[in-house]
Amino acid sequence: IDEVRVWNSARSISDVAANMSVLLSGSQLGLVAYWPCNEGSGTLATDRAGSHSLTVTAPWEIALQNHAVTFDATKQQSLSINARQLDISKEQNATIEFWFKAAAQTTRACLLYNGVVDSIANGANPKAFGLFVEPTGKITLSAGGSTQNATLTSVNDNAWHHFALVIDRLSNARTYL
Repeated sequence: IDEVRVWNSARSISDVAANMSVLLSGSQLGLVAYWPCNEGSGTLATDRAGSHSLTVTAPWEIALQNHAVTFDATKQQSLSINARQLDISKEQNATIEFWFKAAAQTTRACLLYNGVVDSIANGANPKAFGLFVEPTGKITLSAGGSTQNATLTSVNDNAWHHFALVIDRLSNARTYL
């Protein structure tokens, strides 16, 4: 996973497409958290847009001067955002986007979450959410005790994909892959 971004607005498909391959400065209007994941080591990724912590429990991959976080499906590894630092309310629009690469797997793999995974599944924390790659290769969004498909396309093809979840409170949630 690489280039994790959180915006305080429901970004359009043209906004997402125009900036998905651009390295940001962190000072863009509406960007509330931005983790380029360029550290290459350690357990925290630096937020260039604010002071939100992104905890890394997986090894770093360094290839051709690029850095990313690599997950092993046989271990419990993830990127977690401290939910107390980055709270998306029921009234707030938001966009979460990142690059990722997934291989075939036999178990559910967490891409990104903002709290305890158990509280996502049982709905104990209504503000908790998680994005997962299922064994089928589809991405699911779990929030408030329910899980919905976020993609209909299989993504476990070992190729890089850009994913964006757009939350627009006046209409609905959209995903772009």
